[in-house]
Amino acid sequence: SSDVCSSDLLVAAQMTAGLVEAVFLLLMLAATIGYYWWATGAWYGGAPAALPAALLSAIVAMAMAFAMAVWTAPMVARARDMRYALNYILSLWSFITPVVYPLSKIPPQLRWVAAINPMSGPVETFRWAVLGIGEPAWRQLGLSAVFVVVLLVTGLRYFSRVESATVDSL
Repeated sequence: SSDVCSSDLLVAAQMTAGLVEAVFLLLMLAATIGYYWWATGAWYGGAPAALPAALLSAIVAMAMAFAMAVWTAPMVARARDMRYALNYILSLWSFITPVVYPLSKIPPQLRWVAAINPMSGPVETFRWAVLGIGEPAWRQLGLSAVFVVVLLVTGLRYFSRVESATVDSL
């Protein structure tokens, strides 16, 4: 129905500030790399042909954020303290996602933990594409994309099912 579509748009609208920030930071990164290329003649990024992989990784990561927002929005609306719990959960998740460290620094017997993390593929592939560090994680990126699609489809179903009950409880 049109009500479901409009409420889905409200969840997307909540993400606008984060999306604007992400786009701004990506533009700043591109400007910084471009400036140093122009000023020094040295390219400090990954291979220019790999930049579409960075865009694909960013799209998967943003779709993951939207899917998580769709899943958690009704929970936060019903239980206001859930917002604080999500902060702790996301902080822990950021430590097990290879953002500051590459996957190669994880001992081989623990790499399965990174493999089941749906953000490892986009982060590793983005790092490779933009900075030229590490290897592209194509398999993990593909698995992440499949996971995001499943999470988004199930999240939209869940959101539309509990939406009216959530609105009634407010």
